[in-house]
Amino acid sequence: TGYTAQPEGLCYFDLSASADSVNMPLIDQLIKNIAKQLSRHDIPQEELERDKQSFRETKAQALTDDATSEWKRVLGEVWTNGESLADYDNYDQVLASITTRELRKMFSRIFRPDRYAVVYVGSHATYQHNNKH
Repeated sequence: TGYTAQPEGLCYFDLSASADSVNMPLIDQLIKNIAKQLSRHDIPQEELERDKQSFRETKAQALTDDATSEWKRVLGEVWTNGESLADYDNYDQVLASITTRELRKMFSRIFRPDRYAVVYVGSHATYQHNNKH
């Protein structure tokens, strides 16, 4: 691909759910199942194309000539992520280079079922799971 973030392209998987604390073991299992599916099977091409289009539209809407604070935020992210302005300038080509197979391979490489976190935010109870993560 044409994307050259340094030292390497990184990503994170963030899944949010609202549930009663008694359902947290089920949520924990669902997250594991979703991760397993993403690391074993390609997502549908149509879904990837919808996501790519959403990224294109968000960029076009957010980065107008008079959106100085948004440009400042984006430039800060580009610098923080080790990207070049050329990567951002070639956004459409970078998106076009992403394939469903690459996503699956990346996910299977970065997601480790023995190392993940479930963050519970609530005031009524705490969720304790038996595995060390």
